[in-house]
Amino acid sequence: MDKILKYKSILKELMQERIAYQTEYYPHYKDLIIADDSQNHFVHIFTGWETGDYFYDVLIHLALDDDKVFVYEN
Repeated sequence: MDKILKYKSILKELMQERIAYQTEYYPHYKDLIIADDSQNHFVHIFTGWETGDYFYDVLIHLALDDDKVFVYEN
């Protein structure tokens, strides 16, 4: 398997595990994973309402370039 494809698979799996954890402890909030396979960017977004205010937070933003993983937000 190509290295990039392997890394993409690993990153997506890790993000799915993270969402499962977040959903368990914060069931009324919404987690989204945005995966741009053509540009190799992966983002985990956490949104919801708290005391009448809407919030939006980027929890994780990862990117692949060649055989390196770059962490933009964690």
